[in-house]
Amino acid sequence: MALSRLVPHEIIEQVATLADAPDESALLLLGEVGIGKTYVLDELHQLVTVRSELVRTNPAESDYPLAGLSLFVSALNHDPERVHHTELDLQAHRADGMYSAANEILTVVRDLNLPPTLVLIDDIDLMDDDSRVLLGVIAGRLKGTSVRIVATATTIDATGPLAGFPTARLPLLSEDQMAELAAARVTDPDESTARIVAGFTGGNPGIMIEQLAQLERDQLSGEAPLSLPLPSAPSLDRVADSTISALTPAELEILTTVALAPSSHSTALAAVHDGGADVIEDLVGASVLHRHGEYVSIADPRVRTRLFWSMSSKCRRELHAEMAARTEAINEHLAAWHTSFGDPGHEGVDALLNGADWLISEGRIDHAVEFIERALGRVAHIEDHATAMIRLSNKLLRKGELGLAGRYIRWAKPDSSVPGQALTMAATEMTAHMFDSRVLIDDELKALVGVYSEANPEDAAIMLTIGAYRRAERWEFDAGRALLASTRSLDGVSELTREKLDLVEAILTALDGAPVSPDVDVEEERAKDAPTAPPVLLLQARLLTCRERYAEARALFNFVLSQPRARGGMWRKVAKYAIVGNEIAAGEFFRADSAIAELAGSPVVGRGTAAHM
Repeated sequence: MALSRLVPHEIIEQVATLADAPDESALLLLGEVGIGKTYVLDELHQLVTVRSELVRTNPAESDYPLAGLSLFVSALNHDPERVHHTELDLQAHRADGMYSAANEILTVVRDLNLPPTLVLIDDIDLMDDDSRVLLGVIAGRLKGTSVRIVATATTIDATGPLAGFPTARLPLLSEDQMAELAAARVTDPDESTARIVAGFTGGNPGIMIEQLAQLERDQLSGEAPLSLPLPSAPSLDRVADSTISALTPAELEILTTVALAPSSHSTALAAVHDGGADVIEDLVGASVLHRHGEYVSIADPRVRTRLFWSMSSKCRRELHAEMAARTEAINEHLAAWHTSFGDPGHEGVDALLNGADWLISEGRIDHAVEFIERALGRVAHIEDHATAMIRLSNKLLRKGELGLAGRYIRWAKPDSSVPGQALTMAATEMTAHMFDSRVLIDDELKALVGVYSEANPEDAAIMLTIGAYRRAERWEFDAGRALLASTRSLDGVSELTREKLDLVEAILTALDGAPVSPDVDVEEERAKDAPTAPPVLLLQARLLTCRERYAEARALFNFVLSQPRARGGMWRKVAKYAIVGNEIAAGEFFRADSAIAELAGSPVVGRGTAAHM
């Protein structure tokens, strides 16, 4: 990954300005363990145009006074004899006080007559106390030394010796950046796997790299379920321990129980621990716990992972059993989760999938993923749960989670006793991958339709419609029309699907530049008056774009965005994507730029897709 993808542009600019400015100054980059502070310094060491010296703190020398400062002086002057005499002088002045010693350092550095020099100090907070005090003093008195300092630290005391440094914080990475990191570290990684793993790392690249290294090859490729929460790792433990170490015994006891599940019911949790209700409220107030109605979950997934794996297997099993008993009368889905950890068999898969269904309906997608992965890790015959997998995948599609929908429908296997189920799965998978590079070729599509269309003509027509629309968007008109021709012989297709077929055919005609037939015309007001589904409205608006009626298309797209059925789900995001195309075609580039900004992070604009570009 390039530095510009890892570090905010303003921090790069800040360091570049500091290195090139005529006045000497210092900057302290703060960030948690694993955030990439060392990586940033390495990159800066290569990028800056002035002389730069990289100093790495040795924590083993933290008990030796002035050991860190010796590294700093050595970086400025590579003459061992001069460095030795400087250290002796500093020891003498140190007896008179730190301020005197700091002035002596400044005098020595000025006497070196250095060219503009950038000193990069990694982990300055791990230096010995005396060195930190002296560097904290001189950081504000560098004028005339030609020296600029950029140092990194995990944390600093607000009243400590480094508090005088101007500071900038390295932020956690976005989901897109984490996916790029996974792609750089793993050969052909599955994007849905990267998305799930990223959710347990809190946006920390160091932890992400550790977690990817612990996965099996089939897990990395998305061919096997994940064991969640993910295993603990050194960087994760160090980050989480800073939160855990500040907890009282009562808080730690509550959090350890909450760590057993994606979320816990407050009533059941309070019943397990004396005074639990008050402790829960205190933890919510401190933002350690996050509340969703009657349910609470640990706000930082790294803390949950650390607590979960710090328990012994026996302790986890006993706590799961107790929480299952307490939760059974309150929430059967959470009870099923806890019960699944006490039974080593294959039972309980349907109960876990039902729990995932409930969580998706509640909008808690990350929690639903844990239930699904847990169920798939226990399943004996996946085809026995085909109906549940289709239902879950379609619900994820409606929520706009295309990658996750594609992940789970890909794992499902059709039940041979249910005619046409294979076609239903293929239609769901085609919809999930509508915006990425996984294209079902026409021959495979026609073969599926030929085998199963009699048992399931509706899904056959839907698949052919999706295939034809994809061809239309790629300006492959003959291939699109060939697919549509296959739908004319299908019986038992709904009127709604027939309307979609007609609209896709009209889009093909409009893009191909053929004359418009009046019997398939689209009127904006007529479309608004009809109480129809968002997909049909979107196809109608897209047809208006293809016919260069941009203002009418814009109005219809905005009408779709205002509909309750489109809010918060896939169709809203697809509408926003289509708006970009409409505005570009209309030459309204300011509007297009605004629409692109609103699409940031949308599942329909996955990395490497045409929509993303």
